[in-house]
Parts: sequence; structure tokens; C-alpha cells
Amino acid sequence: MPVEPERALGAVFPTTTVTRDADRVIFYQLGVGAGAPATDANELAYVYERNLKVLPSFATIPAMSTMSAIGQVDGISFNPVSLVHGDQEVVVHRPLP
Repeated sequence: MPVEPERALGAVFPTTTVTRDADRVIFYQLGVGAGAPATDANELAYVYERNLKVLPSFATIPAMSTMSAIGQVDGISFNPVSLVHGDQEVVVHRPLP
């Protein structure tokens, strides 16, 4: 059985620390299509270090390292390739620094 709820419930995930630097932000934002067209000065702010702006959806990235630990939870066994990510929400209460 791939999931045994009675064993998996209450699992504690390890604490993780994610560093946000300009390279990581720029690579993410290029990956989601920011910076196009390259001639748009407004788009440049998302892919150039000077006055770099961060897309709010970047906030989903830190959770990915924690979610990768799901395969270590006792009572959960599955092929991660078959996992479908169905929904995620980010609430931004103030501008990201």
C-alpha cells in the first residue's frame, strides 16, 4: 500500500533553510517567462541584478525542499514521478524585500 495514514499522520518534516540570492531569483524568473521580450524595460527589472524585483510566486520555491522530504516519511511509499501537483496558494501580505 503506497500510503498508510495511521503511520504517516503526525510526521514531522525537517527544518530547512533556503537562501535567496539574485542568481536563484533570476533563474526562477527566467524559467517562468519573465524578461520577455528582452526589449521591454519593465521586464528587465525581473532578470537584471540592479533594482531586481521578485515575482510573488517565487515564494513557492522554499516549500519545495521540504516537500522533497515526503519520501522519507514512514508510511508513505510512492514513485515521485507519478505525483501530480494540483494546487498551491501564496498570500502576500506586504511587498517582498
